[in-house]
Amino acid sequence: MRCTDLRHLGGPNVFTASPVSIARLELDELTGRETTDYPGLAQRLIRLLPGLAGHHCAAGRPGGFVAAMDRGTYFGHVAEHVALELSCLAGREVCLGRTLWAGADGHYDVVLECPPDEAATSPVPARLLGAAIEITEDLVAGRARTWTRDWPRSRFCGNRVSSGSVPPPSPRPPGAGAYRSAGSGPRACSGWVTAATGGWPAPRSPS
Repeated sequence: MRCTDLRHLGGPNVFTASPVSIARLELDELTGRETTDYPGLAQRLIRLLPGLAGHHCAAGRPGGFVAAMDRGTYFGHVAEHVALELSCLAGREVCLGRTLWAGADGHYDVVLECPPDEAATSPVPARLLGAAIEITEDLVAGRARTWTRDWPRSRFCGNRVSSGSVPPPSPRPPGAGAYRSAGSGPRACSGWVTAATGGWPAPRSPS
């Protein structure tokens, strides 16, 4: 899995009032593979990043992302949620993410909200996505991952936020942002968000 393009879109935009980064992911050897093809992967991911258990995803309630992994979802969607959780642990106050089919098998656009005061040229979104890809691939391959509690802030945000212990994620109201990410499974991930309505057209499954 690799990121082949990353661009910044100022806010307001068709996704949210805030700026976003849009990354083109190519799944490569993970094209067509789902989380259910790797027994125990969801459990290993939640042990590594417990906050993922609270992500709403399209279900609109805590546990929605875990349920999506249990049903089977593509790995662009997994990378989106991992990047969002790392973003939260790094102290960025953002919560919106979406995974959109990019018109070809194994090609997805991952949309991540950015803080309004973060420069359009900031390296943080690229670092978050790179780490999310690395973590996802390591878990698929069965490689163990460990880190200290301070690692997300020191790696991703540098001088933007102070180092030190990372507080728990701040509470978010039900249905807030990325905790109900648009992609909840292979078919739901296969649509574009339309500029006119902000909604999802009829599902379009990759051929």
